[in-house]
Amino acid sequence: MKHLLLVVLIIGIGIFTYAQSDYVVGTDGGSKMLKGVVKRDLLENDTAFSWFRQNQTGYTPNTDAVSLLRAKGGSAHFLVLGGTWCGDTQALLPKFYLLMDAAGVGGDQLEFVAVDRQKHALNSLPEDMHLA
Repeated sequence: MKHLLLVVLIIGIGIFTYAQSDYVVGTDGGSKMLKGVVKRDLLENDTAFSWFRQNQTGYTPNTDAVSLLRAKGGSAHFLVLGGTWCGDTQALLPKFYLLMDAAGVGGDQLEFVAVDRQKHALNSLPEDMHLA
């Protein structure tokens, strides 16, 4: 959990206001791959992303992390970059959303930007942040 929080701090915590109009759907070896700003409900409800709900099962957020986010997260905007094709994203993103829920961090404070295997989004955000 500490590593996840550190990654989020490095790439996303801060005062970022970023708008991207949409996402695109592609395929990656026959699997659906998203690119762009993706809403949580799409990941929860699209059967192509069954890993989302499966990887939330049995997870309980760390109480220290929840307390910290409750105390400090109210004024932060979380920008998370990941790939729907990526095993790490599939394992950690569903748990991250549960952590945010437990801490009372609202959906308007959290944005998930899906990238392709080259770490490109629909525009140059990853490049602008020197992540790609």
